[in-house]
Amino acid sequence: MLDPNTVLINLYSAPSMDSAQAASANADGALFWLNEAPLMQREGWDFIGFIQSAVDVGDIKLQCGWAVHE
Repeated sequence: MLDPNTVLINLYSAPSMDSAQAASANADGALFWLNEAPLMQREGWDFIGFIQSAVDVGDIKLQCGWAVHE
């Protein structure tokens, strides 16, 4: 699992570095570690909730993405 103090990470839309990027490491926002669930576990990846402060996504503020273990 990633260190909870980690702030600068790239998040992906799927557990693959070939997938679309959900958020970049240099974006302002906040990360939220989610409870582990069997369908959201992939070897070497963490499923994370996030909010981007500079992106207008309408009424839904909390988004999710995948972060690779370093």
